[in-house]
Amino acid sequence: MTNEDKKEWLRRHKKCRNKIKDKEYQIIELETEKVNITSFLSDMPKGSTHQYIDDLIILRMDRINKINNEIKHLETVCDEIECAISTIDDYSAERIMRLRYVEGLGWEGVCERTGYEWAQVHRHHSEGLKYIEI
Repeated sequence: MTNEDKKEWLRRHKKCRNKIKDKEYQIIELETEKVNITSFLSDMPKGSTHQYIDDLIILRMDRINKINNEIKHLETVCDEIECAISTIDDYSAERIMRLRYVEGLGWEGVCERTGYEWAQVHRHHSEGLKYIEI
């Protein structure tokens, strides 16, 4: 596996985190709809509409459960990447990999947080890539 392949694999962490945030927002919207439907139901006279509203709530809950399962899968991907980074024996390289791929900092941000120069950061990054096993 090339270093470019490893970097692409590591970059999935940021993509997964962004997807998780989007899915959490979807859940909030569905929960809000469910609350609105429930409050609408309490104002309605009992009858056939009641079953229709119950079905709507069940559909929302099923969708929420599906999204939660997708989030669990995305969290697993993030955990795998974080676990791979934690196997790096060189502390500086591990820290740089964590700042870059887990915290999502750009190279300037990594330099600022570590106090290293640009070349040092890239040297440690290259060293860290050697430890990554996929």
